[in-house]
Amino acid sequence: MRMVIASAYSPDVGVGGKSLIHWGLMTGLYFAGTVVASLYLRTPQDITLFWPCAGIGYAFVLRYGARAAAVIPVGILLMHLLFVPVPPLFLPFSVGSNLFGALAAGAYVKRRHPQPLRLVSADGLLLLRGGLLLAIVSTTIGSAGLVVAGIVPFHEIGDAIPLWFLGDLLGATSTAPGLM
Repeated sequence: MRMVIASAYSPDVGVGGKSLIHWGLMTGLYFAGTVVASLYLRTPQDITLFWPCAGIGYAFVLRYGARAAAVIPVGILLMHLLFVPVPPLFLPFSVGSNLFGALAAGAYVKRRHPQPLRLVSADGLLLLRGGLLLAIVSTTIGSAGLVVAGIVPFHEIGDAIPLWFLGDLLGATSTAPGLM
């Protein structure tokens, strides 16, 4: 019975039922996080103050590997399609900032600690450093997109950068450990 239960929640992508349900639930969780953050936690410049999806994507990449990051573009595109319309020029930056931030942080942590993380201070600090990297990568790509798409004028980008960085950092540090 244990093997049946364990295989039902296997992260392997397959054609049949349980694995598709697993990936569907992961995508749904990521999408729900985008909707909650986008609809309720925004500044007048349309930057979210808390982005829990940074931590959700980060935790998925740490737990299931880089292939789990496939839920990120789907969740971001659904959010922009259904709830938060943005200029088409901003879409690749929005997807890229979330995707590449999670992948960079996951790769950083996995390279320094290939075995499963434990509940010890050293592993917590490693997760924090990965969260800082996630926020730096995401902020760099996202703030460039804000300027390129004309959402934020270049002379105001200095206000947007810390908001984006802190929103991602808060999301990564508060959400990822709970999901792990």
